[in-house]
Order: sequence, then C-alpha cells, then structure tokens
Amino acid sequence: MEARGRIPRDRLPAIAFLVALVVAFAAYEWYARRFWFVGDEWNFLATTRLSTDMSAGEFLRVLMRPHNEHWSVLPRLWYWVADGIWGLRTYTPYVTAVILLHLGVAVLLWRLILRQGVHPWVAAGAGAVMALFGPGAENILWGFQVGFVGSALFGLAALLLADHDGADRRRDIAAAACGLGALLCSGIGIPFVVGLFVAVAFRRGLRPAVAIVVPLAVVFAAWYVAFGRANEANTVPRAGPSQWPPYIFVQATNAIEQITQFPMIGGVIIAIMVVFLGFRIRPDFRAHRNAAVYGLVATALVMSVTTAIGRASLGADQARSSRYVYLLAVMLIPLLALMLDALLRWDRRSAIPVGAFLVIAVVGSAMAIPRYAFAQGAVVSQQRDELLAAVFDPLIAKNAPDYHLPSPTLSPDVTLGELRARLAAGDLPAWTPTPAQIASARASALVSIQPAVATSSLAADRMSGSGVTISDVAGCQMVTSMRGDADADVATSSGAPIAVRPPPAGDVSILVRFDADPRAPIP
Repeated sequence: MEARGRIPRDRLPAIAFLVALVVAFAAYEWYARRFWFVGDEWNFLATTRLSTDMSAGEFLRVLMRPHNEHWSVLPRLWYWVADGIWGLRTYTPYVTAVILLHLGVAVLLWRLILRQGVHPWVAAGAGAVMALFGPGAENILWGFQVGFVGSALFGLAALLLADHDGADRRRDIAAAACGLGALLCSGIGIPFVVGLFVAVAFRRGLRPAVAIVVPLAVVFAAWYVAFGRANEANTVPRAGPSQWPPYIFVQATNAIEQITQFPMIGGVIIAIMVVFLGFRIRPDFRAHRNAAVYGLVATALVMSVTTAIGRASLGADQARSSRYVYLLAVMLIPLLALMLDALLRWDRRSAIPVGAFLVIAVVGSAMAIPRYAFAQGAVVSQQRDELLAAVFDPLIAKNAPDYHLPSPTLSPDVTLGELRARLAAGDLPAWTPTPAQIASARASALVSIQPAVATSSLAADRMSGSGVTISDVAGCQMVTSMRGDADADVATSSGAPIAVRPPPAGDVSILVRFDADPRAPIP
C-alpha cells in the first residue's frame, strides 16, 4: 500500500508527461508573441477570403478550392470564423489554435505508444519529446499550420479508434470520420489514410481495411475531379525520379537526427529501424499488436515519396524544412519508443542509457524552441512592421497605389489596398511606427527600381550639387556627373517619376529622403 498523501508510483510517468505539456504550452505562448500573419495566411485572409456577401455557389467554390494542392476546407473555415471574431487585431487566437492542436497530437501519440505495451516511462519520455519538439516549431508557432497539424491530429485519432479486435462498427465509423477530417485539413491527410489502411489490414485483415478507407478514397476523388485540379497557387515544377532518392534520404536522416538530437547518425538509426521491423513483423500479416506503429511507418513512407515528387526540384536542402521534420517525428517516434522498450525488456541494465537517451532528446528538443522563435520571429516581426507602417503613414496613404505589395517576398498575397480596407473596418491593431519603420516602408512603397521605358518631364522645385551640370533636355531636367565623387540634390513635390540612369561602368548611390512638407529644405 502507498502511504497516505503520497502519489502512487504508477502515476508518476503520466504526471511527468502532464508537466511537459504545461511547460510546452507556456513556452510556445511566450515565444509566439514575436509572430504575426505572414505568407500563406494572407491567401485565406485576402486573396481567397470567405465572406457572407458571397453567393452560396461562390462560397462553396472558394471553400473547396485547393491551396498549393491541399484540400484545406477546415483551415479555411477556421480562418473565416477567427477573422470574423478577432480580425487582424491580435494574432494570439490564431497561434493558440495551432499550439493546442499540437499538444493534442502529443497526447494522442503518448496514448498510442502506451497501447503498444511500451514501458510508461519510455512512453512519457517519447511524448515529452513530441510536446517540446522545437525542431518542428514551424508547425507550432505559425498559425497557418493548423492544416498540417490538424491532419496529424485526425490521423492519429483514426489510428487509435480503428486499433481494436473484432467488429465495432461505431469505432470504425468514427475512425473513418477522423480520416475524412485529416483529408479536409491538408494533403498530409492522404498519407495518414494510407497508414490507416495498412494498420487495419495488419490488425484485422483486408476486408475491414477496405470498408473504412475506400469511402474516403471515393470522397477525395470526387473532390479532386470537381475542384482539386484548379490549383491556382502551386508553381513548383515536378521533380524527376532521379531527384527523389537523395531528397527522401536527406529528409529521413535529418528528421531522425532532430528527434534523437544525435547528429550524423541518422542513416545508422534508419538501418537499425529497418532490421527491427524485419524481425518484428510476422509473415502471417494478421493480428499484430503493433499495427498502429506499422501504419505510421507506412504513412512516413508515403509522405516522403509524395513530397519528393512535389518538392525535390527545389533541392535536397528543402527536405530539411521544419514542417517535414515535425510530421516525420509524429510518424516515427512511436517506432523509436517501441525499439527502446524492446531494448529495455532484453536487458534491464539498459535502463540508464535508455533514460539518458530520452533526457537528451527532450532537453535538446526544448532548447530548439527559442532558437527558432528568435530567428524566425525576427523575420516575421520585421514584415509586420513593414505592413503596418505602410498603412499608417500619411505620405504613403497619399501617394502609393492600392495594388502596391508592402512585403512582396514574404507575403505576396496582401496589397496595400487590402490593408487600407482593414484599417477602415477597425481590423488592424493600434500601431505607432518608428521613424526607421516609416523610412523602410516609404522606400518600398514610393521608390521603384525597374527598366525605364519612358519618363515624363520633372518640374524640380530646387536642384543643386557639386561636380555636376544641370541641363534641360526636352522639358526634363538632366543632372550629369562630371567627376567620380559628384553629388546632387533634387527636391520635388511633383508626382512625376525621377529616372536614374547608371553609367556604363561603376555604381550609383542614391539617398532618398521623404518629407510630407514639400517646402522642407534640401538637407
């Protein structure tokens, strides 16, 4: 008997995992303060924004249209609802949603590992690695990744529901519903549905696997025929078969090294995993207790192949993307936990090295959270400053057109006109840009570097300089350099452009100063 007031020892692993969840939630929310809307989010918030002003047919077409080949019904609906409630005034609800989905993934993964008969402390350690998985922070601190993380959550739920003996129609219907949810979140749902088929086939045979998965395949095929071929955004060329193997190898080995926190040995661990599976899987193909784990391995294989086909043309380095590391962690951590448990059962003296392995993995993963947050958060914060400074500055408001893209590299889907409409509707946060932010926004909005086709005459208010001559050519004042260190000042309140023609050899340095008051003196 346990002493009164003392926690039973068999509950300690679960409590340790719960502590990891709490720490993870606090850490992610803390570091998420640096993030804001960026990239693909603007497609849902601007380019293909859902609206109650649409007709029913138009609403359905926008809702069902693919985003970069992904069937994104549930993420679109979430952004529509969240946008209607909070607008763009705060990013907290958007990022909190994906954080909570991620923690749900960690919980389901922990439950799945426990159901394999793995030692509770090994399961708790593996679950903690997933909860604090900093190498996959792109999928945790970017609100848009509700798609990928949602597919993982529904996929794991489907595996858990279908992992049973005998006939249980209610659980199988619920598993199919979760499989549909995975498909409605992103294209990552497809590998999870394949993994569901493999898991059910291993556990109960082909007939129940077909009964669960074939309706999902029919629904997805119907969507693809009706809507899925209208892929408006994806411009990445397909990779040739020769590019697939190196991409898959880099993706797999990098993910294993990020999970284990042991560099340069990803290939060795993958080889051990293959040997372990070869001994573990029985040739009768039925009644496998670890069917869910094998289904996740199949999910990883399908995902790696499909991403190689669609993304290998971008280079093998793209395979190291944080989003793919996260997904492969979901799919492979249960197998690694099963291997550690097998080692522990084979030799109890391995408890210390197994424990040390898990501690290193947990601590290393947690330490990656601030590294990602500070590096990527700085980029996103700068983009946020550019967007908000552009819409709050009166000089830009007067002179820049609605079609201007304040952040063409990170967020090409949002125009200045969209931000102006949001400001008028009260959908933007209160913001006071700094002089440096205003200068940067003005340089982007009011200065254009492009080939000059024609120029209109420029009525300069004042022109001066040293080492230059000033002449009038067909009504356009021309400043010509007479020496290497020449400089010129031009002040104008005209809306006409200033064309700068560089010399055949050498560089031109241009210092632009914006003044709302055209009477301001030349510095």
